[in-house]
Amino acid sequence: MTLNLIEAEGQNKLNLSFEKSEKGIDPFLFWNIKKSPNFKILLDSTEGHNGKSAVRIDMKNNNVQESVFFYTRSFPIELFRDQIITLSVWTKTKGFKGKLGLYGSVLSDTGERLGYSIKTDSSQRENDWKKVETKIPVNRLADKFAVGVYVQGTGDVFIDDMKILINDKAYEDLPLAGTAPLADGDQPNIIGQTICLDSATYVANSPIALGAKNQVSSSVRDITLSHFSIDTLWGKKLKIKGKYTRQDGFVKPLKFYIAFLAYEDVSVYSERYRYQEFLINPENSQSGAFMLDTDIPITGYVKSASFGILSGESTAVCISDIELLADGKVLTPFNATLDTVLSEEETLWLKENSFDINIESATDQDLHSLANAFRHVRILGLGEVTHGSHELFETKAKIIRYCIGQLGFRQLILEADQVAAENVNTYLTSGKGDSRDVLRQLSYWTWQTRELQDLLEWIRMFNANNPQDKVVFAGIDMQNANTIIDALGRSISDSAALNILSKIRNIAINRPAQHSKQQSQKDTLLGLVMKLENNVEDMKIGWKDVGSLELNSSIQTYLSLLKQNFILRYAANANAYRDVCLAENIHRNLSGRPKLKTILWAHNTHISKENKPAKPMGRWLKQTYGSTYKAVGMALGSGTYRALYGKSINNVAAKKPVPGSYEYLIESSGLQNLYLDLENITLQKQNKWLFERNYLRQTGAEASDNFERQGILTSFDALIYIKRSTPTTGLSRIP
Repeated sequence: MTLNLIEAEGQNKLNLSFEKSEKGIDPFLFWNIKKSPNFKILLDSTEGHNGKSAVRIDMKNNNVQESVFFYTRSFPIELFRDQIITLSVWTKTKGFKGKLGLYGSVLSDTGERLGYSIKTDSSQRENDWKKVETKIPVNRLADKFAVGVYVQGTGDVFIDDMKILINDKAYEDLPLAGTAPLADGDQPNIIGQTICLDSATYVANSPIALGAKNQVSSSVRDITLSHFSIDTLWGKKLKIKGKYTRQDGFVKPLKFYIAFLAYEDVSVYSERYRYQEFLINPENSQSGAFMLDTDIPITGYVKSASFGILSGESTAVCISDIELLADGKVLTPFNATLDTVLSEEETLWLKENSFDINIESATDQDLHSLANAFRHVRILGLGEVTHGSHELFETKAKIIRYCIGQLGFRQLILEADQVAAENVNTYLTSGKGDSRDVLRQLSYWTWQTRELQDLLEWIRMFNANNPQDKVVFAGIDMQNANTIIDALGRSISDSAALNILSKIRNIAINRPAQHSKQQSQKDTLLGLVMKLENNVEDMKIGWKDVGSLELNSSIQTYLSLLKQNFILRYAANANAYRDVCLAENIHRNLSGRPKLKTILWAHNTHISKENKPAKPMGRWLKQTYGSTYKAVGMALGSGTYRALYGKSINNVAAKKPVPGSYEYLIESSGLQNLYLDLENITLQKQNKWLFERNYLRQTGAEASDNFERQGILTSFDALIYIKRSTPTTGLSRIP
């Protein structure tokens, strides 16, 4: 494999003003270009905003659906970490139809996106020079910062005079560190530690991080021991030293490699690795020292390097005392500290922009701060990080009582079985039955709690005192085929329809298919549902309550739920499809009732409005209902909660918030329980941590200490934080 490298002459800059070099250096040396063959990117000396030239992106032969990315990651990241960056660029168009944007992207050392901001501008005509600007906070754990221009359309686009401000101070386009002699403190993102690989620590043909544990593999071709940036190391002589120890019995020599990630053909942006192999122990020695020696090329198209082991057999090896040197100087590993806390300035901002929501002492007067935030909301989504926290349930119950009593909300929707929830509604609106019995009919343990029972009793009393203005209750889940089929059986009397329903029950409930026959069973079930629908619509089957439009509507709803259930059980991405169904069922519930204000009780993952490929329910609701849908996420610090642990329901200790999480940062402020509105926050230095993608706890119904990266501002309109949790009380524990 060959690698065409562009040699730089002396020290080089990013060339943010896009001028030609007197020394003939490539003006795009440290810029990457991702484009189709129909684009041309060149320096145009006939146009320029302030200088003599500008970048011209020629798309006259382009299909309007194709796009180009022109970007760079060649920044000294230590200048950008934990700062607010303002990006701007001047653009001009000729005969252009499409859209263009300026963007910033913050990446971790593994390539995970920690932050992103883009400012787009659509154009249908020729425009003279105008400025495009956007802001982005750079996460304190960032490893790379990228700036670029995105263009999609046809015609000509010119870009010039890019400016970068770090906390409102200009970033100087100085010679890049990697082209200058190595200074003290230059640090690539590597970790030098002992790595032991054996039959329980790697996966075949897959790179592993240092110290990572993976599953057993019978053979392995290559194992990546470290991956690191070389932005500060261009043109240097690189040495990697260490020691190895192997178990006896392996017959093949141990090989190491160094690889450089490069873009071989810049015109089509294809990523390739260039490998250099090093035979370490030709005599198959079981232990010894190794040293890898190579030159790092000078080019903007090589951004990172990795080193590791090449092997044709399963191997057990321990690598220790790893040391990296550049031009003879030892490189100190950069270990981005996760143990960061809010500064005094950030803590003060949080205190001034949140309010206490202590469930033990909060009164309606204390909750009046919610009035303006909720007054114009049609659907209020109240999330929860776990289905088993007393404090989270009680906090939601207090908010629900306030919203019903003071803000006119008249429906509570629960992430629960839609058919079984009808019995809860009957109890609340008529007073008939028992709260414990109807909760047990919801079939899932998460809702069978004293906390929810107390709330239902309060709503029942409210309805008794307000007979002309009652609160109704509904479920939206479709996962229980039994209750849906039973409801259809109670609603229809036609023998032919009941015969079809019997066939559906026999297949769906009594004879679930093996994996190889699932598609066939799905087709059979959906075909039977369609036949049942035809009976309802075309054969005019006899209703138990003939002519009842309400009954007809209920049957149509049950049929829709049954189809959802059958598609869900065989869906490739069941979680994503379920969220589509949940949103669809809410929309059906609200259809024809535009003035009904609804509270939605569900998990954080469902009420989230984050726009991602597998859209959550909240995103569908936000697209449909706009600003009248408000998503309130909930987080907790530590304590205990009730969850499914193994095959039983137990009280589980919540792991303390991990460093680098939103919970950890909030806890560092010393605040106990708080409500923070996120809708109208403007990016400032004091709140930029909210604009970053940090970790957030994700628990659910099963015991888990999982924390996942999440954009809190893109997910929620508000956040409730509860410092300490105790378990909910199950109805089975109440005499």
